[in-house]
Amino acid sequence: MKRAIILTVGISIALLLEINAAFAAPPAGPTDLAVTMTAAPRVAAGTDLTYIINVTNNGPAIATGITVRDTLPAGETFVSATVNVLGDTGAATRCRHEAGATGTGGTVSCTIGSLYPKPVSRAGLPPILDLAHPFSATVVLVVQPLVAGTISNVASARADLRDANPDNNFAKFNVTVTPRADLRVSLPNPTEQYIAPDTRPSVRLVYTATVTNQGPSKATGVTLRGIAKDFWGSMDSPSQGSCSWSWGGGPICSLGDIESGRSATVTMRIEVELDGSRSSIINEVRVTANEPDPITTDNVGRVVTAIRSPGPVVDLQIFDVTASPDPALAGNTVRYAIRYANEGPSPATGVTLTLPLPAGVAFSPAASDPRCGARGGSITCAVGDLRARPTRINTFTGAETLFIAVTPTLSGLLNVRFEVRAAEYDENTANNVFSNSTRVQPAADLALVKTASVVSGLLGSNVTYRLTVTNNGPSPATNVVVTDALPLPSSLSRGSSISPVPAGPPTVTFVSAQPSQGSCNLSGATLTCPLGNLSLGNPGAPATATITIMLMVTESQTLQNFASVTATEHDPRSANNTAAITTMVAGRPAPGAQPPPSPAMPKAPIPPPPRPMIPAKPPLPGAPSKSPSAPSK
Repeated sequence: MKRAIILTVGISIALLLEINAAFAAPPAGPTDLAVTMTAAPRVAAGTDLTYIINVTNNGPAIATGITVRDTLPAGETFVSATVNVLGDTGAATRCRHEAGATGTGGTVSCTIGSLYPKPVSRAGLPPILDLAHPFSATVVLVVQPLVAGTISNVASARADLRDANPDNNFAKFNVTVTPRADLRVSLPNPTEQYIAPDTRPSVRLVYTATVTNQGPSKATGVTLRGIAKDFWGSMDSPSQGSCSWSWGGGPICSLGDIESGRSATVTMRIEVELDGSRSSIINEVRVTANEPDPITTDNVGRVVTAIRSPGPVVDLQIFDVTASPDPALAGNTVRYAIRYANEGPSPATGVTLTLPLPAGVAFSPAASDPRCGARGGSITCAVGDLRARPTRINTFTGAETLFIAVTPTLSGLLNVRFEVRAAEYDENTANNVFSNSTRVQPAADLALVKTASVVSGLLGSNVTYRLTVTNNGPSPATNVVVTDALPLPSSLSRGSSISPVPAGPPTVTFVSAQPSQGSCNLSGATLTCPLGNLSLGNPGAPATATITIMLMVTESQTLQNFASVTATEHDPRSANNTAAITTMVAGRPAPGAQPPPSPAMPKAPIPPPPRPMIPAKPPLPGAPSKSPSAPSK
């Protein structure tokens, strides 16, 4: 009994010492951060790889300002990073990622803050864990490796205080990344090529399969196989590798390696007899590679093609399209002559010829074939029936000609595309289409209007001329220049600046010229105003520019004024490029009106005023008289 009491007291004292030591203030001094890292040793490329990075403070001092840094290897894509400190997972904002130059790799930095020293065993008792004093933290880093091979990841930790054992501040982990390639094959509907019958008609279906490697790894040993074993066909040379076709075996292509993000194309041709035994044909191809494929549903391409019953066969063809004029002017009509024919062997019915209208192009019915009309942004011509030409030669002999006219409003290259169709099966649709390109030069219809304003009956008042230039399009006008022959005698007009100067006899004086844009210069009696560019303005409100000219007239007379406008672009209506006006000026001088000064004349020197005459004194009695002209002695 006494021994039990002594043992219990000893354990209690040891426990108290342990608790006291656990909650005592940590000593000041160095820390010892230890970093460990774990992850799956083997993953497939393009899948998530999770690193668990653990940081522990082995003491003896509190570690503050702890940061964890992980430099991702090239070829790894960052997904996420979080910090967990004793169950606190709400610290995702503590980590940030700086991507590398190629978008992969980069650096992940996580701020942990402070960690208390790790508790140790005392008196043979287990350490006491205190959740309020965490001593370790965990960083969960998720990445996606994209490159196959062995990758090494290194994480490190550092704190503010000196680390007594810096060798364990780093952790390294190697992961083997196995290749993975997501292949996808597309097989669109085929084009049809009619084969002229020897014994019975047949059709050749042309399929183009595209194999794409969506990565992330390079696909090696790529093979494409078809299931069309019951048909005879042929293979064109693929974009890479080689292909073959065997009866009963179908098509097979060895395409070699395809890098991530790259594609390879394969063209196959299947011949089907039009004997009415088939209503459709199913073609299917499948692609495989050496690497695992995460999504196999897109490794198969399948298309069902309806087979026409035997019937009339035609071959419509557009031989030539010419445009007149070429080059053309914006706002003017362009007329196309389309030559087409039916190469047979059957007559074609319900033939139509269509032309989709580009932006800024309008249909001109007056200059077009009456069978043509515009609807829904396209011109459609109901040609009707078309017999087969007697010989299948690509000449204009026996070809039909159709005229379609349009009006372009925009300058530049006018690209149009004509297409002809019939109700019957066409053996070669590639020659049903013809494209034409015509150069359209800009054109601007400038109109000039001149008005005059004068105070009737008052001489000496200003006569105001107002010139208005309007651009009626269809193109913007550049380098617009207005020239006005003012009613000024050029012999007495001086200078080229706009200022009130004597202009001719004192009866007419130039006062000013104010343009709404650009500038004006006076040379002699000619006023030249370069106005710059003039746009089209808004619909219904054409762009305009104005010039206000003021002259002063001091005598009754008739003034003749003529002006014109030019631009760089062709003007389809030159008749409205000029404007003339006659102004009658008559009446009495306006109050306070003064005639303009005459040209300055040199002044004669003013003689000095005459000196006053002083009367001579009378001679003294008996003195001899002197002659005024006689010299004195």
